[in-house]
Amino acid sequence: MSDKKKAGNLKSITKGNIKKPSVIKNNKPKSSPAFIIGFFIIFILLSCLLIFFLIRKNKSSDSQNSTKPDKTIHLTATKEPDRIIIENNSFSENNSKPKGNIPYKKKPAEKDNSHSNKYQYYSDKKETTKVSNFPNKFVSPAKEWQPINPGLRVATNNFKNLVYGGSPVTIQNLNILENLSYYSAYCERRKNPIWVAYRLDAHKGQNKLQRPPKFVTDFRTKSKVNQNIYAKTGYDRGHMCPNSAIAARYGKQGQMETFLMSNICPQKPDLNRKVWERLERLEEAYANKFGGIWVITGPIFDQHVELLNHQIEIPDAFFKILIDEDKGKVRVLPFIIPQNVTGKEILNEYLTSVDEIEKQTNLDFFNSMDDEYERKLESYVPGKTMWN
Repeated sequence: MSDKKKAGNLKSITKGNIKKPSVIKNNKPKSSPAFIIGFFIIFILLSCLLIFFLIRKNKSSDSQNSTKPDKTIHLTATKEPDRIIIENNSFSENNSKPKGNIPYKKKPAEKDNSHSNKYQYYSDKKETTKVSNFPNKFVSPAKEWQPINPGLRVATNNFKNLVYGGSPVTIQNLNILENLSYYSAYCERRKNPIWVAYRLDAHKGQNKLQRPPKFVTDFRTKSKVNQNIYAKTGYDRGHMCPNSAIAARYGKQGQMETFLMSNICPQKPDLNRKVWERLERLEEAYANKFGGIWVITGPIFDQHVELLNHQIEIPDAFFKILIDEDKGKVRVLPFIIPQNVTGKEILNEYLTSVDEIEKQTNLDFFNSMDDEYERKLESYVPGKTMWN
């Protein structure tokens, strides 16, 4: 076949079957609008989920930080005599009521005469730990030692160096009785000494004097109380000025004075023979250790009057203030001990302040002291170790 013929055949074939390039259509599939909209919806949902989880994570971390307890340990007293509870709870300053058993001191107008109800507690108990032998519920920020001014020294010397700071100020009508070894302020209406004051110097020897066989009526008083009034009453004749310590320092005459009925108050046996006796031994030990101390002591009465044999008012509690001087400064160790002790209590759980004793007795101690230092001395509550 000739070339010309071949060319003619090719021309006829291509002419009917092959299209020009300019008019060829693209058959590639296009993206539909529904697919694009679905893609954006999924993207938005995933973004929202991511933001939600991030916000939730931040909130949970914030709540954990806000509930994390601080390292503050709050101390609270319990009814048990030799233990307290340490509460590991925190509280916010913005809250009107703290969490945990956190003690607060009542305002003066809200205080009552009850020794056992000096503090209130919020109750929100959580995890607690018991600690033994922590005595006091509140420690004053005031310093233990306060300066001695000349007026305080003069007032003490006016009472033969036996009544520290001079006679306590009171509106009560009292009979001040002077003895060799102590002073007694006697109340004829209650037939009790309201306060008794004495000094114990250091003394290393033993008391070898025998105890007198009986108590003696003090005829300087109008009431002239006889020892037989106490017979079969269930109450002991409780010495305010102690027998043994005075006998060792002032001899037989001083000892006999302590058995005057003007030095005696009704005390329950568990108080007189156990707790009160231990306190008397403690004050004598302090006198020997520090070269001498002063003591002011007496009964506390509440509004409910109870009489012994229809004659002698029975105290509800007793106070004792130990006073120590050193290098021109003074410190105090005050106690209030109720009648209803069992005898097993430790002494330092009854530590208090002179202010509290003044409130419950209507006596004003250390009136000759400078006001600024008197306030600090009387507001101070000793720590658990008492005196070192």
